[in-house]
Amino acid sequence: MKTIEKTLKTSSMVSVLPSRSCEKYLVSNYVIYNKFSENMEDLEDESVNPVITSPPYYSKRNYGIPDQIGLESSIDKYLDSLERVFTETKRVLMDNGALFVVIGDIYVDGCLQSIPHRLAIRLMNLGFIQRNCIVWKKSNPKPEGTTKQWSTSTEFVFFFTKSLIHRFDIDAIRVPYKNDALSNPPRHRKLNGQMQVGTSNFHHPLSKVPSDYIETIEFL
Repeated sequence: MKTIEKTLKTSSMVSVLPSRSCEKYLVSNYVIYNKFSENMEDLEDESVNPVITSPPYYSKRNYGIPDQIGLESSIDKYLDSLERVFTETKRVLMDNGALFVVIGDIYVDGCLQSIPHRLAIRLMNLGFIQRNCIVWKKSNPKPEGTTKQWSTSTEFVFFFTKSLIHRFDIDAIRVPYKNDALSNPPRHRKLNGQMQVGTSNFHHPLSKVPSDYIETIEFL
């Protein structure tokens, strides 16, 4: 398992998608191919249901691999590399499948580059449908010696699909309600300027749909 974990951390794609080396590991009933992610010829069209990946972040790590993703000479070239990978990802992903991408950002000359959202726009241009931009709050983020801005404690988890008929087991991820009382929706104006009047929100018997915000849970 340690070997597999190390391989996943240094590869450009995770889960059943190919990464960078030539070996193949069997974990439970999942096969992890470690090959080149920009050409997944071993995988047939629409043969993968979930894709979960965290590509190498831009200008953060050197894994000692020639032409590795993350060490391009510019952010645009880095995004070009990721776009080639996700073009191939779209080919192998089933029409009812899902893609989850965890990606971080970087400051250049004091300016946050918005790499996650720039990538998200590229994926939408490829034909992916962005279903959620989930905020991941880290409980123990890397310390930063900044005095001119807030420290970074979050990353984004993007949820993409190829269609609106994707599989999604909402009942498997429901969370408890905070209390038993009915909640009233906030009042706001509609596009025509009239005040929106809502009705009380009744609790679902299987609990609540989780919000697009997750926080790292540390296990003792």
